[in-house]
Order: sequence, then C-alpha cells, then structure tokens
Amino acid sequence: DSKLAKRLLCDSVHVREPTVTLPQLRYAKHFYVDCQDEKWKLETLLDLLESLQYNQAIIVTSSKRGAAWIHEGLLKNEHPASPPVNGDLNQAQRNKVFSDFTNGTYRLLVITEICLRGADCFPHRAPVIAFDLPSPSAYVHFAAPMGRLSPRTHLIISFLAASQDPSQVRKLKEVEDFNNITIEELPVEGSFFDCR
Repeated sequence: DSKLAKRLLCDSVHVREPTVTLPQLRYAKHFYVDCQDEKWKLETLLDLLESLQYNQAIIVTSSKRGAAWIHEGLLKNEHPASPPVNGDLNQAQRNKVFSDFTNGTYRLLVITEICLRGADCFPHRAPVIAFDLPSPSAYVHFAAPMGRLSPRTHLIISFLAASQDPSQVRKLKEVEDFNNITIEELPVEGSFFDCR
C-alpha cells in the first residue's frame, strides 16, 4: 500500500484477484537454481547452457546493464547471443533481433524484463532463463513468448542468490503463491527436459 493512496483515500479496501493459474503458466515447467551469490550467476548460466538439451534459449535480466554484461560474457565463452534487447532499441530494431532469433541466426536471445513484455510469440520451446528473479506479477511474462494459450510445455528457470540475499527465498515463494504454481529446484543431473 502506498503512502499517497493512504493519504488520499478514506476507508480504502485493498482488492486482489483470486489466485488462478493462467494458461501460459499451466503449460510451463518451473524450476529454480540457487547460485548462492550474484557473482556466480554467469558461470552457472554457462554450465546450464552446456548441460541443457536446447536449440535456443531466452535469457531475461532486470536491467540493460545486466543484459549487456550477460551478452559480453556469452560471447567471450563462444555462445552465439543476440545483441541485448533493451529500451534503447526502437521497435524496428527489436523486431529484427526477434526475427533473427526465430530464424535461428542466434541461439540465445538476451532481453530485459521490460522488453520481454512486448515480445511476440516465438514458434518453438526455447527455455526462458530468469537471470534475475522477477516480481510475482511480472513472472507471467516469462511464459508469454511461447504463446499465451500454447498447450506445448516449455521451461522457465529462475536464478537465485539465496546465500547472499536470503530474502530471495521469500520472494520465490511470493512468485509461487501469486501465480498458483510450484517452482522446484532444478535437478542437477539427467535429461529432465528436452528443449529441442
């Protein structure tokens, strides 16, 4: 509740819609990886990309600085990544990157959370990797690129740094409760999900 709303409204009532699992979340498998510390997230991402069976993946971060940093780290480690999609690109530039990703020019799409909200549906099951844990209400957008009513199962993996910031465990629970989903720890070994 904001302070401004409390000052302006008398006898206000906070109303929240009942929790319902939206279709795009119902068809997703939800996992998290505890990287322990922010500084280990890029290394964890690189390890994950080596072990996942995927043709392409979407990597989402909360800031354009983070997107640029991830993009640079991916290229240094010989992972073909798109230019970072952020608010500095106009719509035509974003559409070009989306088209190149869809056509297979890039295996990895690096995008900010804000720009992901406006992304078109991609015609495959690319896993979505939340490099930064999204807010409960923003989480639904991590499933949207695969199609709002897609019956095809896709994968959403959220990174945490719980040892460095223990509140992230609580935030993960808030994402689960708000979206009426369960987010399990990603299995360490095994072909748990083929994203091709």
